[in-house]
Amino acid sequence: MQLVCFAQDAQNTQSQRFLPGPIETPSEQKELKKETKKWGKKQKEDVAEIEIVSDYMDYFPEEDKLIATGNAYVVPEDKLSKLKADKITFYRDTNELVAEGNVKLLKNGATICGSFMRIDLNKNTAFMENPNTQFQRIKVVAKEGYAYSNDIELVKGSAKIPDDLRLILSTNSMYTGFETADRKAFTALSKNPEYLAKSKNKAFKIKTKEIVVDSGKERNIVTMKNATIYKNKLKVATIPNLVLSGDKNFSEMDTTLPEFGYVRQLGLFAGPSWLTTGPCSSTVKLSPLFVAEGGKAGIGGLARIKNDRNHTEMFYGTATETFIVQGAHEFSDPRFKFNYGSNAFVDDWFMGRKMPNKFSEIEFKDSVNIEDLGLIYKYKYSAALASDYEVGNSQDVRMNSNLAKNNLPEHKDGWSTSRFKAQGEFMKEKPLWKKGDDIYLTASVQYDMNQYGTGDNLSVVRAGPTFTYTPVDSKFRFMGSYFMSGVYGKSPFTWDQYYFGKQSLNGSYEYKLTKKLSIGYANTVNLLKDNFDKRLLAGNRFYFKYGPEDFKFCFAYDTVYQRTSIGLNMLVGSEQTDIDFNKMKIKEYKKLKKQQDTKNADIRKKNLKQQKKEEQKV
Repeated sequence: MQLVCFAQDAQNTQSQRFLPGPIETPSEQKELKKETKKWGKKQKEDVAEIEIVSDYMDYFPEEDKLIATGNAYVVPEDKLSKLKADKITFYRDTNELVAEGNVKLLKNGATICGSFMRIDLNKNTAFMENPNTQFQRIKVVAKEGYAYSNDIELVKGSAKIPDDLRLILSTNSMYTGFETADRKAFTALSKNPEYLAKSKNKAFKIKTKEIVVDSGKERNIVTMKNATIYKNKLKVATIPNLVLSGDKNFSEMDTTLPEFGYVRQLGLFAGPSWLTTGPCSSTVKLSPLFVAEGGKAGIGGLARIKNDRNHTEMFYGTATETFIVQGAHEFSDPRFKFNYGSNAFVDDWFMGRKMPNKFSEIEFKDSVNIEDLGLIYKYKYSAALASDYEVGNSQDVRMNSNLAKNNLPEHKDGWSTSRFKAQGEFMKEKPLWKKGDDIYLTASVQYDMNQYGTGDNLSVVRAGPTFTYTPVDSKFRFMGSYFMSGVYGKSPFTWDQYYFGKQSLNGSYEYKLTKKLSIGYANTVNLLKDNFDKRLLAGNRFYFKYGPEDFKFCFAYDTVYQRTSIGLNMLVGSEQTDIDFNKMKIKEYKKLKKQQDTKNADIRKKNLKQQKKEEQKV
């Protein structure tokens, strides 16, 4: 390490080369020059260089240290950072810098302030006491801070969400058909000046184990691991990974609400719940349950485990002696997923929710824009191993009617085979017709092809229009679609039949009765009643939503599936929203700085272009 020092005369601000030690006589000055040469020679193998600039400097040979005071700052050779402080001390023996009083570290566009900092020049690391900074519009204060080559780490601190940042949190179980519209309504509400004025008095607090700030290719991403939401000291929700980014303000959460409802496999159930943290940045919800079904009462339990890649639910009740497992694991490539379940409904995309006896599946799902045709093509490939129920003994009540028994394959309980599936959907990139962003008509073509280990196959091709009417300020909302289908073949599984027939009509309707209460209805109608049980309704769900404009509770019941679903949507964020964290990592500062510079340049170009247009008009 070669040291270059400068001093500024209080009367003349022009920097000049300064040699360590007090300047008294030419002879003493000569001796100091010799010392400087030795210093440079000793560190010749390390070509790195730092500059220390200040109004005053004192060198103490006995301690081999230099103290800079008065507008003191240090700049490394790469010029990527700058350290300012009231007092900066350089220790030659240990090759360390110590900054004290009004310390500021400027690193690639960010400024971190503190009371004390120690820098190890050998390891290129730094330690700071009581650091505070502002990043991604979030103000941060911490007890300790550590700076490395590209990253910064803050320990035991708090961050404050600015007044223009709002988070939409959902339990992701509100199967109303209007999930996207609900998020749009919350987003519009978060920009409403009247709501913003009222929300200033709402105190939310978020506690998280770790915050990671990372630079993506197109946007910066802030991830809070094991985040817990508090409202006026009341713990209301937990999120395994709460993600904030430039185009995402929605996250799935788990709540401390009691568990209650009805599922045919389990019966009527109710019980309190506890939320805690688990391994791999996961949240764990545990609920002891009281269960009742068919005149029998008993006990049971629920366990729900979530993290950024895995979601697993387990139920058990003594009334039916049934064990239910449902889950999905996402791989490092998010296009790949492993689905699994037992006595539980599995999601089969546009083919609906189905209930095998046992089920395991690897899927690959992706999408591509076909620009020449103006189409969006979504597709999915999967390979599964599944087992079936004996006819009449299914946990899915649709399979147990007399008509169903006459039209479904017969085999023993637990019988299993493989299934290979290809699904796809072609949809127009632009609506066929639209009025604003919330009223539009689209059309799509879907296919579903299945090959089974028994040699059987089932193929479905269907097409039709979809109409959406979801204005934010309207009391009534509607979504409807009509499909004509071509069906070939038959599945060997009772649970894997095509329920919707050759002509089907899907509808979701919602009406706002009061400011706080909305009622809704969603169904799927088999117009020709040509499915295996000749049923008119393939889905029949009633629900209501209740709560203030930024907090909605939903309860739904489906008469066909015989199951309840309970959901919660919540808008979080105000000037009083604090985030307490154990650790905060800010990664790739150099990339973040470059992104910010590019963004600022784009804004300047846009402003200049607008200014020229206005001048031309004049």
